[in-house]
Amino acid sequence: MATINATPTRFENAGILELSDDAGSTWDTIENYVPGSLAITPGLRDALEYTDRGEQQVPLRGDEAITELSFDVYLTSDTGADELAEKLIADGSGATVTVYSVRATWRTYREAAIGKKVTIDNCYVPPGQLGLQSAADVDRMTIRMRSIEPFPAIAAATGL
Repeated sequence: MATINATPTRFENAGILELSDDAGSTWDTIENYVPGSLAITPGLRDALEYTDRGEQQVPLRGDEAITELSFDVYLTSDTGADELAEKLIADGSGATVTVYSVRATWRTYREAAIGKKVTIDNCYVPPGQLGLQSAADVDRMTIRMRSIEPFPAIAAATGL
């Protein structure tokens, strides 16, 4: 029997959170991430449960579902192209909203040059899902995004 999920990792051990607004050609590193705030919920595919003559059957494959991700950052005094909120509220062109790619990279351990990365394409910020909060210490911005991609790409990361 194979061993799976054997070595725990921590995103806070030099994890990297990145955003691309050009389909992954260039990546901007998101700095001042609030530790512990990254959450990724893959949409996967709906399971259509049903019964036959009173007995549960193996669910059928349903429609693809929306992937959701959220994270908090500390609010900075950046302006213009370097300001995250300004980048995320960009209006789309034509009939579609502006979409982004988000990539989170975990190192195997703090000094490791290897790890894993999760890439989610076609992310967008729904109305009302970008929030600014004042705090006693440092102000924060909460970002909640959705993606039409039900299965985030998970791959090995090298050269970190």
